[in-house]
Amino acid sequence: MDDFVLLDREESFITQTANKYTDEKSVNIESNTQTANKYTDEKSVNIENNTDEKSVNIEDNTQTMKLVKTREVLYNNLIKELKGKFTSNEKILKPVVNNTSDNTKPECKKIYSNNGNLLYEAWYLDDMYHRLDGPALTVYSGDRIHSETWYIKDTVHRLNGPAMIRYGIDNNIELEKWFNRGKWIKEKQYDRKNNMVIFRYHTTVFTDEAINKIDEQTTTQTTTQTTTQTKTDTKTKIDTKTDTKSQTTTDIDAKTQTKTQTTTDIDTKTTTKVRDKLRLHKISQYINCIDIWNLSYDKSLIFNKFTELTNWKTVSSMLNINDIKGLHEQLENDIDSFDWIAINKNPNAINILKRYPQKINLYALSLNTNYAEMIPLLREHLEKELHVGLEKIHNNHHVGKSPLTQINWSMLIKVSIDKEIVMDFITDYPNQINTQILTLLFGNHSFGYYNKSQFEDKFKSALCKKINNLMQE
Repeated sequence: MDDFVLLDREESFITQTANKYTDEKSVNIESNTQTANKYTDEKSVNIENNTDEKSVNIEDNTQTMKLVKTREVLYNNLIKELKGKFTSNEKILKPVVNNTSDNTKPECKKIYSNNGNLLYEAWYLDDMYHRLDGPALTVYSGDRIHSETWYIKDTVHRLNGPAMIRYGIDNNIELEKWFNRGKWIKEKQYDRKNNMVIFRYHTTVFTDEAINKIDEQTTTQTTTQTTTQTKTDTKTKIDTKTDTKSQTTTDIDAKTQTKTQTTTDIDTKTTTKVRDKLRLHKISQYINCIDIWNLSYDKSLIFNKFTELTNWKTVSSMLNINDIKGLHEQLENDIDSFDWIAINKNPNAINILKRYPQKINLYALSLNTNYAEMIPLLREHLEKELHVGLEKIHNNHHVGKSPLTQINWSMLIKVSIDKEIVMDFITDYPNQINTQILTLLFGNHSFGYYNKSQFEDKFKSALCKKINNLMQE
């Protein structure tokens, strides 16, 4: 129903404009000539009573005026098309000012069926569809709204949203169309079944019928302007214009084909983008399933193929973190997008911590199992922190907790039994090891007692070596 109303309004738009223009420009014709409206331009002349040569047939003149106005509209559109400016009506048409020149308010009329059901709700002003604060025409289907259309003085128009909205049986929006002063701009169609949204934009295509109308109306106007010329001159000019129009028609056909191809390319690109978004949505669901179900699937394969789905907090704990595309660029651009506790624990991320030492966390780093690279970095960072603390003490500044208290000594004690490099680090800070922490760590059972004794033997031996080395220096 809303499409039928729109087509009806668009077909009568030019005729109504022409009639109103004729009424405004009408002149009085003396009593011996039938009173009527006449289309005149800035150089209009008065028609004398007794001059047969200048008498006007009002009906023919009105019809000619309509053709001229129609020609002007179509010709202006053609000129804009040739200039390449007719890509969007918003760039060409001036917006309608949403106010009325008087204080007259539109009147609401409702039409009901024989069963008492509301069929239409229309708002009129001077017998024209008109409303500023909502749709001027609402069509109902049973107890639901089928469509809504916005009008400003009989012209489909809306600036801040779609001028036509059609609803489905479930009351969800199926179609939205944007209009500016009666001109279609774009439309948005919702394909709920396939979970897709399809956009269509305005592209002007001049058909053969439109071109023929322009030719006919241009010929009519030319003939009217050159009535005083000879038939030979008229024929010569018509032949010349025919050749020019033939060339113009050829150019228009070529441009039409180009624009049709462009429209096809745009539709293809839009379909491809929608398909890609649906694919990304499915992939993102599978990424979550890998974590939830603990799947043995390498997420780096997904992140490297679909870089827009890369979750850098997840990457922070991945063992192949250095193989992820865009890692270094992301570190430079948004360092806080990573999980730095996970990076401190990641055995393959020591090189990243060396580049960004301000992100080192001593407790998390002491849990890193890459002891060959972790211990030297831990010792270097710890010594720097201790040196800073000593300088503060020397300068009588407040000193917070010692960085030694931030290290997970229990974990280091456990692995030091088998890792000589860790035992060497522990013996650099022997005051952090005491019988209380060993008891809490190993317990009093036989197995724990064995591990405790094993640790103490290796710890004592390492301490003796450290003392001997200091004595020999």
